[in-house]
Order: sequence, then C-alpha cells, then structure tokens
Amino acid sequence: MVKRCSYCGRYFTPDSRVKERQKACRNPECRKARKKEAQRLWYDKNPGYFQGRYPYVKAWREREGLCKTPEKVSGEKRRPLFSCNENTLYAHTEERESKGVDREKRRYPRKKISAPALVRGPDGVVDTGMLHDISLGGIRISFPPGFQCRVAKDCAISVVFTLPEGEKALSAECLPRHIHSNGRTTVGASFIDTDFQGFQNLQRYIMK
Repeated sequence: MVKRCSYCGRYFTPDSRVKERQKACRNPECRKARKKEAQRLWYDKNPGYFQGRYPYVKAWREREGLCKTPEKVSGEKRRPLFSCNENTLYAHTEERESKGVDREKRRYPRKKISAPALVRGPDGVVDTGMLHDISLGGIRISFPPGFQCRVAKDCAISVVFTLPEGEKALSAECLPRHIHSNGRTTVGASFIDTDFQGFQNLQRYIMK
C-alpha cells in the first residue's frame, strides 16, 4: 500500500499499524506539521479546556518543587524514569513531614491486591506467583512450594502483572528485600524501574 503525504506530496509506505489513517511520511518536518495540525483540531473541538488551569498548576508545581517534568529529570541525571519518580515522591514526603504533617508508618501506602504474576529470575527461569499488596515503592508476592524461579536478596527479578480492572499488563524490574519461607515463599520487593505509563496506571490505581 502506497499513500501520498498530505504535507510534502511525496509517496510513502504507511506504517502497518496505522495503514490508511497515516497522513504524513517519515520526514520530520511533515510529522511536525501533522502533529501541529492534530493539536489545532483537538483544541478547536475542546475550546477553553486549558483556560484558567495553568496559573494554578504552575503555582502548585513551584510550591512543591516539581517544576521539572520526570522525563527532563531522568535525562539530566541519566537515571531510570521510575527511580526519578520515586526520589521526587520521597523528597516531597520528607518536606511534608518537616512541615508537621503526620508521618505514615510506611514510606508508601500499600493497597491489598490479589492478582497472578509472571516472575523471571536472574537465571532466566520464569514461574508464576500471586501478588498480595502493592505500593508506589514495591510489591509483596508469594510463590507455591517447589517453584523453580530463583529469588534471592539483592538479585533483580522481572515481574509482569495486570492490575484489577486494568487492560494492559504492567512490567517492572524489582529487587527482593525480604524473603520469608513457611510452606509458601513470600517476597517483599522494591521497584527498580518500569515505564512511565505503567507508573501512572499504578499511581491511579493506588490513589483510588
């Protein structure tokens, strides 16, 4: 399938995921023009959407020290995006506590959950487990007797799971901190890294 670019007039082969809906070729200038047009069309359909929002949001971000976007902080510090989000939240919590806000028992509030998960150990073996609670800082997961996946303290594992009512699986790198075995093996692990969209979905679920 070949299409003609709506901006430069050249013929191109559209992405198989978009097909006939793609209007711009791979030229960066054409893509920029397409994005600008799409934003204008959206704004025409949603007039006044941002009216009155920016001054309030700007004042809040400056007051809370959140002026830089997570993506910019991640790029400047050359650290995983999830790690930067975690540090920002921790700094914000410490600041609130210094102002007299009551300290919570845990660094992050936990939420009970019952969801199956796939876990890949450092040796590459994949096994199934069950999530029992989750927070912005980590998870608690249990394994049945005889599970094959190797789990050890300070050895990173990969965990894939779907939040209740969620449609897309969330993948995260975790570091086991506490391991208890009594028939079933229970592991408390902290998040090392995940994608930004996954972090946002997790945040929305926990804050509900």
